[in-house]
Amino acid sequence: MVYIRTVKTSSGATAVQIVHSFHKGSREIEHIGSAHTEADVELLKAAARQLLHANQDTLDFGDGQPARGELPILSTESAYLWEALDRGYRRLGFDRACGHDEVFQALVLARLIEPTSKADTIRVIDEVGRPAPALRTIWRRLPVYAKPEWRASLSGACAAHVGLGPTTVLLYDVTTLYFETHEGDGFREPGFSKERRLEPQITVGLLTDARGFPLVSWLACNNCRAAAFNNSTSASVCAEPMCSISLDPLWNECTICTAVAPLDVFTVRMYTTRQG
Repeated sequence: MVYIRTVKTSSGATAVQIVHSFHKGSREIEHIGSAHTEADVELLKAAARQLLHANQDTLDFGDGQPARGELPILSTESAYLWEALDRGYRRLGFDRACGHDEVFQALVLARLIEPTSKADTIRVIDEVGRPAPALRTIWRRLPVYAKPEWRASLSGACAAHVGLGPTTVLLYDVTTLYFETHEGDGFREPGFSKERRLEPQITVGLLTDARGFPLVSWLACNNCRAAAFNNSTSASVCAEPMCSISLDPLWNECTICTAVAPLDVFTVRMYTTRQG
């Protein structure tokens, strides 16, 4: 026999339980929850009835409506998912690097859950059950996020996380991204492509540690790098960010390896950021 019962706890609350009683006198008790008000107790009883009659059809009476309808779902929250992402975000030091900017954090975590547009990110945050920033607030903060100082603070947090120091070996490479449009805009422009594409492109560079942890990324106009992968300019394209890095004490005395393939011959070039 299976039935629902309520018992008083030592704290004065009312506990709702499902009791499974067997013919030999043994019992198994499934605890549903405890509450201090009658309304909350009734909610727990309703939840217990749903568990008790799970996967069972409900008989209709009168006008065809069940005698006791199911509890409506008013909201959901993916608390464990958000807490795990938030813990990783803070462990990397991004919260301190960004001055505890909650809008930026919400955008980053939401795009880890589902890569989508900035406007659609609000939907992702709502589905997780977290308060989402307004779209106007996001647009208003974008110019701040685009400043070099903001990117530098994030790169500093990444460098601190990997313990960047003297003799650290870093890896650097470049690639191109193309856009499905036929018109350039001064930044996205047609140029040399290993895949022989005619669409506008940009050049992307990424600097990582030896384990592949990303540290810094660059975006460059493809029109200025029209032959980024041919023999004459590949070395200069890879070397240009190295020159800017050498001016930052954060990257002092690091060895950076870049992979280029001029004339189908794979080579590795090494640059040192030791000042002087």
